[in-house]
Amino acid sequence: MGCFFFKTMTEKLKVRSPKKINKSKDTHSQFRVRRQRKARKSAYWRYDGPPLPNVVGLRAPEAVRLITQKCPGLRCEVIQPNNIQTKCYIAGRVKLIVNRYQKVVEAPHIG
Repeated sequence: MGCFFFKTMTEKLKVRSPKKINKSKDTHSQFRVRRQRKARKSAYWRYDGPPLPNVVGLRAPEAVRLITQKCPGLRCEVIQPNNIQTKCYIAGRVKLIVNRYQKVVEAPHIG
């Protein structure tokens, strides 16, 4: 088993002998291998719906309306080009990057 070392409050090193260790703690059930769960289909997986319509040049409200008509399961976020964006991938979210005139500048992308 070996010895276990730890420091006490007085900064001295204390050695515990293997005889004092409770052997019932190290049972076989602690080291049992757990089965991995099957992967579930969740909202964070890849988008499998219809392709997104081309909305470059449209105003933001028109683009949101057009995307929600063609792909009803998606949520649209309107973002300025210099704003901080999250790096997490969510399959049910579409990012629309608009300029100061609320016109879509880039092609929308999932995530």
